[in-house]
Amino acid sequence: MIKDFADNLASLGIKKNDSIFVHSDLSNFKNLKLDFWSLNNIIFETILEIVGNEGAIMVPTFTYNNFHSQKIFNNKKTFSETGIFSELVRTKKNSLRSNHPIFSVSSYGKKSELFVRNNSLNSTGKGTPFDRMFHFNTKILHINIELVTRCTYLHFIEEKCDVPYRYSKYFSYEVIDQDNKKQNLLFENYVRKRESLKFPNYSKKLQNLLITNNITKKKIFKKNLVTVTECQKLFKFISTKMKKNKFILWEKKF
Repeated sequence: MIKDFADNLASLGIKKNDSIFVHSDLSNFKNLKLDFWSLNNIIFETILEIVGNEGAIMVPTFTYNNFHSQKIFNNKKTFSETGIFSELVRTKKNSLRSNHPIFSVSSYGKKSELFVRNNSLNSTGKGTPFDRMFHFNTKILHINIELVTRCTYLHFIEEKCDVPYRYSKYFSYEVIDQDNKKQNLLFENYVRKRESLKFPNYSKKLQNLLITNNITKKKIFKKNLVTVTECQKLFKFISTKMKKNKFILWEKKF
């Protein structure tokens, strides 16, 4: 089964030296009869075998609850709240992590420093890992997750296109970085205008639009949805659509 999964990834365009950003839900891979940590590790090793050590495997290691409750972010110790796969990558030896106290990204592979070092204090905009993902044309891999419902890179596009339903909010937060240096820094978070707007659902039509226009490549593997999307293609497509409709990501206008 794992060889078949690797073949599917290769057929979707993932290749040696690629940088990959992974959003995953592996709960449907039950027939492998493995404990969940071992399953996630096998999926990681399968991706790594394709991209090689010269590439990068990135994951969101976001920390929403820690931000509200602990009031301190420790690069090495604060666990990821975005699933087992992201926590597995975060805890891999030689894995690197960015320092944003909500939107940190962990990366494994020799390209990692390009994405998660010397970042700005923004959440998803200029100077962040998501900005670097655009410049190095990272491929976004979704496993059993629809792109429109979970794709943080879309916030980078929203910020670049200056959508009317988000704004930058700033907060001071204590961070212990990868060198164990403690600092209190002013971070940006690109938030929704919940105070004045009621948000509809994300548009289910958008993912089909991305697939039919060959922006997103799709495979169904053992009833699991697997998609791959190149960052630059996604940016060009969505930003072009936003010139006519700033609300393209949503079912309707607010």
